[in-house]
Amino acid sequence: MWHTVFQGKPWHAEVCNRAKDGSTYWVDTSIVPYKDQAGRITKLVAIRTDITARKSFEVQLRQSQERFELAVRGSNDGIWDWELNTNKVYYSSRFKEHLEYNDDEEFQNHIDSFGSHLHPDDAVATWGAVRGHLEEERPYDVTYRMRTKNGKYRWFRAKGIANRDSEGKAYRMAGSISDISEIKRIEEQLARDATHDRLTGVPNRVLLMERLEQAMHNAKGPSSRGFALLFLDFDRFKLINDS
Repeated sequence: MWHTVFQGKPWHAEVCNRAKDGSTYWVDTSIVPYKDQAGRITKLVAIRTDITARKSFEVQLRQSQERFELAVRGSNDGIWDWELNTNKVYYSSRFKEHLEYNDDEEFQNHIDSFGSHLHPDDAVATWGAVRGHLEEERPYDVTYRMRTKNGKYRWFRAKGIANRDSEGKAYRMAGSISDISEIKRIEEQLARDATHDRLTGVPNRVLLMERLEQAMHNAKGPSSRGFALLFLDFDRFKLINDS
């Protein structure tokens, strides 16, 4: 400090000091040297501003950011944060990993990246849920499929909530996605097992009764052509079935 000042140069720094009671406080300090006509330093002017409150806020903010980053890295869910005015979106590394991407160049931080990977059959319902939340404040909780880097689709469940200004207009929306592909696979398998024989894959009696009820219902309409049921009886088929 003094080396700089006595060279005739201003000096500025944020300095931590210790008070008489042992506590510490921060001071923003500037020291400016003044010279006479001969170029000799005749006096120093110091300006000191207490910035303890600001420093405390910076520490709290840094700790909050560290907690958020740690929570994001430790979570299995993908995190997204959408700025509605600019359509820029923060996608966490886990979000991109779910889709098998590694960096921002492959999956850019924009809402179009999400839209271009959304399954066409799920687009209407998904964007409808977004508008319902932003315009009518309905809960945003939706499932959809997204295309991964290798071209395959995976199922996700998304939840989100919007921040609104004093007039109630949404300006930001953030949330998470969870990979539910395995859950969907099990649900589809259970649904198929309920209507098909697990050994042969042949439709079972449950599915037959459902189709018969549907056919009988449709036959009651004015434009119905009716339907026919073919019954086959195989001798000693029970022996094969039991085996």
